[in-house]
Amino acid sequence: MFKHFCLGATLLLLLDSSFANTEIVNFSAAEDYSVDLPFTQTWPIFHPESSSTRLNVTSAKLGTVIPQEICPDLDKWRPERQHWCPHEHWVVLDLDQGQWRHFDRFTLRISWAAFNPTDFSIKVYNPTALDAFSDRTHSAISSKTRRKYARIQLVHTGVLTPPVNDTLDAILRHEVPFILTLEPLHLGIIPSSVIPVIGAILVAIVLGLPLSGRINSYLHSIVEQVNTKKKKS
Repeated sequence: MFKHFCLGATLLLLLDSSFANTEIVNFSAAEDYSVDLPFTQTWPIFHPESSSTRLNVTSAKLGTVIPQEICPDLDKWRPERQHWCPHEHWVVLDLDQGQWRHFDRFTLRISWAAFNPTDFSIKVYNPTALDAFSDRTHSAISSKTRRKYARIQLVHTGVLTPPVNDTLDAILRHEVPFILTLEPLHLGIIPSSVIPVIGAILVAIVLGLPLSGRINSYLHSIVEQVNTKKKKS
């Protein structure tokens, strides 16, 4: 029952604006072997003190089928050099830091304006999934980590009128802005940002129950008075 209530509160939060779209992926913070990937130090790093950021990525053309395999030039990709792996953005999810160490599940959420017709795809990788880009061999891997890496891919979904207008298409697809947010999931289902909403609803219920009882009693007394007058007449 409580989980259903919390889920409802979560949906209310995600519907806070009719002018925004969201894409969400939930994932487990399972441990994996640590892999030396020095080039990822230039990527945006998410941790408890920095869990949300605004990004800009040029989306692929309408109908483009983006390859799902990892970009072969990933070790050359940088936020300022996105042409090495076009139409995608990579970030580091440092789940070993601070209070995040106490959570087993997380949610990664993308929010973007509805007037930017874009299809977003999110995939979360363990370090060993990127070990082809590491200079170290498997024998050098010893420690374990909960650190993950996330890839966001974008494809334009708007239909132009007239159909052929490359200039306008390039303008609409250029550097689509979006907000990327990482949050731990309480009880495995409740994002941290929903906790205040749930608290406010519970307070409203607690304060409203006594008042609703008084209102009900008052209305009941009025009904009884009306019924009594009808019987006398």
